[in-house]
Amino acid sequence: GEDYQDQLGMPDEEDMRSWSHHYNTDTVDDPVFRAAMRGYDSVSFVFGLEVTWSLIQQKAQEEEERLAMEEMQRLEELEKEAGLDGSNSSSSDDDGGDNGSDSDSDSDDDLDKKP
Repeated sequence: GEDYQDQLGMPDEEDMRSWSHHYNTDTVDDPVFRAAMRGYDSVSFVFGLEVTWSLIQQKAQEEEERLAMEEMQRLEELEKEAGLDGSNSSSSDDDGGDNGSDSDSDSDDDLDKKP
């Protein structure tokens, strides 16, 4: 409304920009505060921070999703780095692998013959 700004999500205590802002005590969610201020105009501005279990759970879920996305991005970067390095080394491994596999198979046969 014009007399207040709703709270944005579940902000940290230090993030007062995301708290609810009330320019009139009538829009504050606290009924005890509203009743105590009835008939007085000495309060010109009120910040509100609502903390509920559902908001805490929502914030925890958002944090888990953020961490999962960061981990996915990190893994993608590692795969890209490995792909660049792996393409160069795999071609040299293929060339060397053929020669090595022949000698390896000979030595394997020798080992099989010996008890």
